[in-house]
Amino acid sequence: QLNRRSFSFDFYAKRSRQGAEVLISQGVSDAQALTVGFNGANQFEVNLAGMKIKSNKTIPADDTWVHYAYAYDASIQEAILVFGVKHLVWLKLMLLLQKD
Repeated sequence: QLNRRSFSFDFYAKRSRQGAEVLISQGVSDAQALTVGFNGANQFEVNLAGMKIKSNKTIPADDTWVHYAYAYDASIQEAILVFGVKHLVWLKLMLLLQKD
């Protein structure tokens, strides 16, 4: 249970369809709820106990891998949301270097 503790998560995903979709959901009440996904306007959105944060830009369903990251600081009750494809290029480079 998060109980308004600081935490972060990140993942890679590629969208193949437009519209609202939930990727991760947990909690049985609004006070405990954590929902991660896309809203009807195709924005990346995280809902933590009623506090919603969403991307400024829409996320296209173009079958491209995108890196998503979210960090919540409980001490100041603020969150940051990051997404982009440039991180994937760096990850691929690091994996190639590790193979040698």
